[in-house]
Amino acid sequence: MALVQPAQGRAIVVDTLNGVVITIPFKRSWPVVVFLCFWLSGWAFGGLMTMVQLLFGKVDGSARLFLALWLVGWAFGLWAASRSLYQMLRGKEVFSVTRELLSITTPGLLRSRSKSYAMETVRKLRTQAPNLLRTGQFGTRYNRYFPDGTILFDHGMQSVTFTRGIDEPEAKYLLSVLNNKGLTTQANYD
Repeated sequence: MALVQPAQGRAIVVDTLNGVVITIPFKRSWPVVVFLCFWLSGWAFGGLMTMVQLLFGKVDGSARLFLALWLVGWAFGLWAASRSLYQMLRGKEVFSVTRELLSITTPGLLRSRSKSYAMETVRKLRTQAPNLLRTGQFGTRYNRYFPDGTILFDHGMQSVTFTRGIDEPEAKYLLSVLNNKGLTTQANYD
């Protein structure tokens, strides 16, 4: 019987002059990475052959229009798969906390999005187990790759979640780090 060692945290905590910056790398799925590499190779070859046919082949008007429109969809597919591969290999969620501000930067569809919240408006800062079920207009579905965040807080009349790549014990540890450094107050937890 093999002895299982305790899991190490994924978050990287860096102290700054004003507070802390916490970086959480995205989880990698090596089978998906390998699949995307092979898929992108075939996809790029197919697009290259279509461009050669479009530019140098004998293609009539309606087929030429179809190939041109197909290349637009091809380019979008190439971009989406490349972005997914990049995020899986190099993507990260970054949040920084000072006494005045909580800033969260997450990769978006086209570019990274950064949102900042005044610490005086952050209420009921807490952790939750990652929710793998999503309820939307088409019902409830299993969402393994994009679960809700593990740390959340109330901001006005909505809840804000972040730290998708970590489990609840690590989220509790990160909140204790913020509390021990004096970056959060009891008002942030009430």
